[in-house]
Amino acid sequence: MTDIYSRIDEALLMCGLQPAQVVAIKAGAPIYGDNGQVDSLGLVRLISAVSTGFQDMGVDMFDMMADLDVEAIEAFADRDSIHAFLMRFLKDRQPEAV
Repeated sequence: MTDIYSRIDEALLMCGLQPAQVVAIKAGAPIYGDNGQVDSLGLVRLISAVSTGFQDMGVDMFDMMADLDVEAIEAFADRDSIHAFLMRFLKDRQPEAV
């Protein structure tokens, strides 16, 4: 079983966030939106980093975004919302991985 949260944390670092920002996000700070850790360009970098971090599980950024059932702003608002989105996305593609 894959630890989705660990991969999200790696993507947060890969998109250019500082370790202290990742610690804040792990503690519940918003990623995007009011008082978020990233701006709109950072959000694009994060989406790309998430896609890259899950490539071995068949995640493609374009497929991921096409499958987005809510606005990217909502799906990437915080760590738990990224997790929920990825769980839904991966369940449809690789049920054994989640």
